[in-house]
Amino acid sequence: MRIRPRSTGGAARAGRSAFLADKRMSILKRSVKLSRKKFGLLLTSAMLALIVGCRTASSSQARAEVLTGTWRGTNGGLNVTTELQQLGDSVTGSGNFQVAANASLGCGGESLPASGSVKMTGHLASGEFHGRMNFANVWSPPYLGVMTAPDTLTGHFMSVDRGGCPLLLVRQR
Repeated sequence: MRIRPRSTGGAARAGRSAFLADKRMSILKRSVKLSRKKFGLLLTSAMLALIVGCRTASSSQARAEVLTGTWRGTNGGLNVTTELQQLGDSVTGSGNFQVAANASLGCGGESLPASGSVKMTGHLASGEFHGRMNFANVWSPPYLGVMTAPDTLTGHFMSVDRGGCPLLLVRQR
């Protein structure tokens, strides 16, 4: 003879299962609500950071890459003043230069007169300038530079026989 375990009844078991299922569902709903709130907050914060970060980066980049204005540079007895205009990435300008009597320019500029006009053409992209300066239609070396600050173009003339000859241009305010 077998003794069967006492049954608590199917109705009681079903009621307890339903209670536990409701409890689990309630906990799950609360965690989903919290997750949605956290996700919304996280998404909003990320979008705000992205907007502010992009705006700041593009504003500082735009300021750093505008060459329009008056620029001056001196090196080895050569003094240059030029008024530059920038449209998009194209840069043009004109001005004057003076060469000191005891100047040691090198780079091919030894044949320059004591003073004259200078023209500058080129383009600026990603803070790098690639162009040319034309001194009194006598000397026209390539000029390459990098914007090291919003008002500073650190550049040099290119020379076949002597390498680069530096000419730092600084915006006049």
